[in-house]
Amino acid sequence: GAYAVVAGVIVAAFGLPYALGGLALGWACDRYSRRWVLFGGVIVFGLAHAATGLAQNFETVLILRILTALGAAAVAPAAVSIVTERFGRGKLTTAIAILSTANKLGLAITFALGGALLAWGGWLIGRYDLAGMAPWRLVFLTTGVPSALLGLLVLTFADEREGKAPAAALAPVQTSIFAFIRDEWRLLSLMLGGFTLVACCTQGFIAWVPAFMERKLHQDPLSYGSVLGLFSTLAAAMLIVKGMIMDRLYARGMRDVAIRFYTWLLIASFPCAIFAFLTTSYPVFFLCYFVVAVLALPFAAYVLSAAMTISPPHLRGQMSALVKLPIFAIGGAGPMLMGWLTDNLFRDKDAIGYAIAIVV
Repeated sequence: GAYAVVAGVIVAAFGLPYALGGLALGWACDRYSRRWVLFGGVIVFGLAHAATGLAQNFETVLILRILTALGAAAVAPAAVSIVTERFGRGKLTTAIAILSTANKLGLAITFALGGALLAWGGWLIGRYDLAGMAPWRLVFLTTGVPSALLGLLVLTFADEREGKAPAAALAPVQTSIFAFIRDEWRLLSLMLGGFTLVACCTQGFIAWVPAFMERKLHQDPLSYGSVLGLFSTLAAAMLIVKGMIMDRLYARGMRDVAIRFYTWLLIASFPCAIFAFLTTSYPVFFLCYFVVAVLALPFAAYVLSAAMTISPPHLRGQMSALVKLPIFAIGGAGPMLMGWLTDNLFRDKDAIGYAIAIVV
């Protein structure tokens, strides 16, 4: 029970600041230089993530996870607003899909590199005399430092809004974000409610699928890290293909394509999402989870595309943050619920597959 609670607190320490901080940073993106907001967020994220590997107590980890979340919260409002402005609605879904591949490729690298470090970390620590450094610390350091350095790439492109008056000054009578939510509450409540429930599952998968593969399928970190990394890479590639298909459907008149198309994918992958965690056969799990990972797990592109389609230009930064507020604030309950069911309903850590299936 204690493990599930601690895991839930760590997830909440990222999800809540990410969601709430995104609103403030989205407001800044709609009024000031999106490029500098993006630059600051990436640098803070990378440094805080790397520093987590050096933390010596739970409180420090908690603070650093909050800083990591605030840094990450700047990325979506700034990047999505810039991409939407540059590509227009005709190519929007493909552009956001390509942008979203960064998350999937990053996750693939993290799974592969993290699995390797967990498997070989002991050897590396002994080889380079890193006394007292646990393998998990190497994972944070190795993935965090490059993130901060890559943030310098933000300085290689321009924001077309720089040097111009803030959007609020140009059009002070435009609809506020609160008025927009009031006018579109039926659409937003159902759309965000659905994606939030999906997020409970996807965040639970990220947190617990490695444990399921280790406990029930007897895979070591190097093995499951490579497999999950491969799935994330293939999912990223397919996301671009799906984005191109959706833009074609939009051009033919399907204005709600972002939500409609993803609904089709959910229906197609749902049986696999259940059966993958009820089987003890590794080949069966491999095939079922492959379908889920490729079709259903990458959902950010769909919700962002839908949000950008319905929102006016001067609210795009705030809307890209707003749609993630319930998704990350409530979606973080998924891993906690899976852990709680394992500890309290089944009272058996090897029953994690049943807990995942129940939440799905």
